[in-house]
Amino acid sequence: MNERKGFFRIAFFLASVATGFAFGSCTAADPGEKNTTSGVCEDTYTIVIAGEKFLIPACKTVIGDKEEVDRAVVVIPGSHRDALDKHEHLVDAAEMRLEGQNVVIIHPQFLVDRDVRRYKLEGEYIFWEDSWEGWKFGYNAISSKEKRRISSFQMADSILAMIVREFPQVREIVIAGHSAGGQFVNRYTAANRIQNNFGDRIRFLYVAANPSSWLYFSPERFDRNDKKFKIPEDADKSGCRHYDHYKFGISEFGTCGYVAETGRDALISNFKNRNSVLLLGTRDNDRNHPELDRTCPSDFQGRDRLERGKNYFSYLKFFFGEEIEKHHKMVLVEGAEHSSSEMFTSPEGFSVLFQTELQ
Repeated sequence: MNERKGFFRIAFFLASVATGFAFGSCTAADPGEKNTTSGVCEDTYTIVIAGEKFLIPACKTVIGDKEEVDRAVVVIPGSHRDALDKHEHLVDAAEMRLEGQNVVIIHPQFLVDRDVRRYKLEGEYIFWEDSWEGWKFGYNAISSKEKRRISSFQMADSILAMIVREFPQVREIVIAGHSAGGQFVNRYTAANRIQNNFGDRIRFLYVAANPSSWLYFSPERFDRNDKKFKIPEDADKSGCRHYDHYKFGISEFGTCGYVAETGRDALISNFKNRNSVLLLGTRDNDRNHPELDRTCPSDFQGRDRLERGKNYFSYLKFFFGEEIEKHHKMVLVEGAEHSSSEMFTSPEGFSVLFQTELQ
């Protein structure tokens, strides 16, 4: 049986945080707003903290029998925040290719302030600054009163808690993201503290696909001339002395309170012991791609997304040792460019999301 969830209301309470999946509306767009997402998911996640509600849109579909769902695939969209389109593409692929599996697919949608203006969303929706989009890295949202209150990583924690409560048979959770979503997932792999709450009951896999940059755990970067990892000698000269600060490294955390609270030692330990896949498109190597981060901290990681991903996998073995391959894999998608649909519906990507046996 296939079940698509439309409009419904569920509320949960977990510790001091209540999580839920609530009815939401998608209003007509204001054509005067540019660079907004192409649509807003009609459902919303609601969490309540100290009596205050926070809403975030999400698209959700159950494939198979809802009562028997044992795997959840949570996908974080990229910079365009186009959860609606990406959800439909992935669901179509899953419906055609999955047999006998019971899976829930969820695309949370982290909005920026121009989205809220365009779709005239009411005050309980949370959103991030459109000039920077700090949701990618765990920074706090802006409320309707322009006060920063809740981290995007804290919201993701609450979504995972809701999944476990709503689907008691869930034993595997895959958290994936492409491009900006891949940046989110890579940092969240190390930073989140909620996975530890589930012990061995639930197995997690984090899939970061084609991000512009990665989180490093020490100041070394790959030197193309010397063919080894070393501290960049020209960091100060190039005006890039902050190249190892968060979001690129962990020497300084700045204003990202969630990550700072996790702390350096836990970030390293978490990442080392969790399971992740670096999913890289072999044709995502365009140095001039309009959405490629070409700032010097990213350029210290490589010239393009493919090179940066390969360098990062080599770095993990440099920093943690070869045994890191027990938990972290690199999977190449032959011929794929910078496209989440190409990546996640490819044989390689689809297998990682839906068919990998998690440890």
